[in-house]
Amino acid sequence: MVNSHNVTFNNIKYLVMLFVEKTSNFLLSGTTGQRYGIEASVSIALNNPLNHAAAL
Repeated sequence: MVNSHNVTFNNIKYLVMLFVEKTSNFLLSGTTGQRYGIEASVSIALNNPLNHAAAL
């Protein structure tokens, strides 16, 4: 139980860091590619915990 919780926490921490990085890049550049990257990151961040919980 503790291990699965740690995996979930690490996944979320990684996704948050990824999201922050994409957001920073977007704010600096504002290109269509970066904007798409942010939307993809948000989608993954919202869906991944649900999928992970379903897998458990």
